[in-house]
Amino acid sequence: MILDIEGIDRYASRLAKALYTRGLELPEVPTVEIDETDLLSFSIVGFLLDRDYAEATELSLDEIWRPLPDRRWERREYTYDLIDRPRNRRRAFHLHDRERGQVRFGTAVHEHCEETLGEPTCRHYLGRALPNGYMGLDLLIAAWVEPGPLRCGDLICLS
Repeated sequence: MILDIEGIDRYASRLAKALYTRGLELPEVPTVEIDETDLLSFSIVGFLLDRDYAEATELSLDEIWRPLPDRRWERREYTYDLIDRPRNRRRAFHLHDRERGQVRFGTAVHEHCEETLGEPTCRHYLGRALPNGYMGLDLLIAAWVEPGPLRCGDLICLS
């Protein structure tokens, strides 16, 4: 995914709106920031509240972008996470640590799946690259509404 700075700002704002329209509470307005190494990043965190549970479910969409020529940016990394504390489980889709992931697993794209939060049967599952945060959001919401197990055992373990 390649965008200019204004496109990234619109994309991050629309992702936040997509969380909000799906019923998540956003405690902060997401901001796009550029760090000292010229990487651009944003983090969008939302909470799904259920009055039947004391704890909320947390959904986060984090992305890092690197500069390209002509004032454009390329999405370099993402971490899309669902921490479902009320049901004590986790689902996540990640693309990060490219060099280390390529050497160790042959891919930097991986997934996390925990039927019991904090007790993974596999640390990293084979993943597929997601084209954007909207797809990540849809997959995480689908995991959240899944009434039964997440079926982590159906995934291919990398480690």
